[in-house]
Amino acid sequence: LFRSPHPPPPLCTPASNMATKIVRKKATPEALYKGAFVYYDSGKTGMVTDAWGGLDEFWIKDLTTNQPVRDESFAQKTFRAHQLEVDCEVVDRDPKRQKLSSSTSGGPRESTPATHLPAGKRVMAGEGASQARVLVIGSEEHMMRILQHFGPPDHSMRRKSSQMLLALQCELCKCSTGCSKFDAGRRDMCKLDCPGLKLAVEGIEDDMLDLARSLRPDILVGVRPFHIKQAYEEIGQAAMEKLAGLYCLSAVTLPFGEAEIRASTDELERWFMEEVRCQIDLGVSAEGYLEDRDASLQEAAKRALQESCGICLSDELWSDSTQIHLRQELGVDMPIMIWDGSETKVFILLLPAAAKCDEVAGKDALQFSMPAGSAKAANPAKTIAGKPKTTADWRAEQEQFKDERKLPRGWIRVKSKTGKVYFWNAAKKESTYEFPLPEGWTKQVSKTNGKQYYFHAKKRKSMFDFPTDDD
Repeated sequence: LFRSPHPPPPLCTPASNMATKIVRKKATPEALYKGAFVYYDSGKTGMVTDAWGGLDEFWIKDLTTNQPVRDESFAQKTFRAHQLEVDCEVVDRDPKRQKLSSSTSGGPRESTPATHLPAGKRVMAGEGASQARVLVIGSEEHMMRILQHFGPPDHSMRRKSSQMLLALQCELCKCSTGCSKFDAGRRDMCKLDCPGLKLAVEGIEDDMLDLARSLRPDILVGVRPFHIKQAYEEIGQAAMEKLAGLYCLSAVTLPFGEAEIRASTDELERWFMEEVRCQIDLGVSAEGYLEDRDASLQEAAKRALQESCGICLSDELWSDSTQIHLRQELGVDMPIMIWDGSETKVFILLLPAAAKCDEVAGKDALQFSMPAGSAKAANPAKTIAGKPKTTADWRAEQEQFKDERKLPRGWIRVKSKTGKVYFWNAAKKESTYEFPLPEGWTKQVSKTNGKQYYFHAKKRKSMFDFPTDDD
């Protein structure tokens, strides 16, 4: 475990001349997910606690009472999408106002109120992703360089997007059997014997605890593995253990203070600040919203990483082909990216041990890049006679898989250096070891009965059998 040893300048705070307009509309099943903010029964505010989109059934918790919404018989009430409303657009923002700190942001499972969006940001409910996070994993040498560049923890009486940075051993980023799965609405997800929690607590100094508790003297403030927990749960314990000797870069944020909470005039925003981001949270390396200047979620992630941590990664390190190659070299089966709900994309980046690290003049940032003379990882990474094997080569060799299950359109099978088969979609630049779903289909699991099903939002179709291109 390493702590950050001059903190970067804080990101700008909200300006008071912000003008917003929120437009409500009837919800659709595809716009609702666990953690989404909704309005029900003529304007009451609630949050979706469970969702079964395929059957158009949703369960709500009232944000005033913090209790499940119940019917006349006191049974938990089941809602249909047309009975709910959602905020669907943010307009009329002053383009001159300062950006909000990414520390006020949160993924769909937190459902950050719309008033936290940056200037110029427009969001339609259920239409596309709007936020990016990134987790950087690297060697002890790289982490020491990053932490030294970032500087010591900031104990001043201000909450920042990254109060401090921690480097956490990958093999210790795991939960005990008694821990709950990641849930942004829960303050206590991990048991006292949880290795991940112990690691988090060890990294927080008493001065940081005192500062956090002075911000929220009304509640018990503790340390909580937050988005970092979500990330290592999705990566999987087996993969994290194979990364032994490497470290996850985690940004630490503090709870919002009572003064900030009182100053908020938006009910949902105030609830988010008071009830969700109310602990000392260990997140991934950086997070940020997609802004007008960003061409993609990847660009938003790059910007957030530089602004929050002072790190720039070369385009080659961001490329899928390089990341696939690095995973194959380590013999680890782990995703390149994961989704948190429908709106937040989380990039998972490995730094090669031989990566170059240079200071960027005029940017106060560290630039990581592939070492000079290194062979660019192929896409896919398998090679023949020392040359990369192209997607066209693999398409021509699909006959060897003729007895295997038919793939959805656009996907092919590729063998890694270790002989393990994975699936590759050249048009989407996506790879996965899990059998891919046809276009438009998503996998859903109901928290009510634990059953898995498949849902196609545009077709408004759900089924329990694995779908095909013809479904």
